[in-house]
Amino acid sequence: MKNKEIFKKIRRKIVVLKFTMARGYIWCQTPTMAIIGAGIIKPYFPFLTFWQLCLIGFSIFIGVGFLDRHFGFLTAEQSYGTEMNKLLMEGLRGRLK
Repeated sequence: MKNKEIFKKIRRKIVVLKFTMARGYIWCQTPTMAIIGAGIIKPYFPFLTFWQLCLIGFSIFIGVGFLDRHFGFLTAEQSYGTEMNKLLMEGLRGRLK
């Protein structure tokens, strides 16, 4: 096996690991941000419990996510990411060998 092929396999494994970790981070980030946000604004809302504030924050995140999906921001973002990927665009145009 050539060094170049070994490097490509290692690079691929690192990229897959990075992608997997990023997806896991996103899943953990939203509830964590709701908890942190609730702790920060708790003094301004003494009549609400900490967990009520967490649920409100989490609900806001979900609501914004639905708006994001409704207005198609994810599709636009993915299209832009595809356009910026030179290798993918060459493949789509049939220029890859």
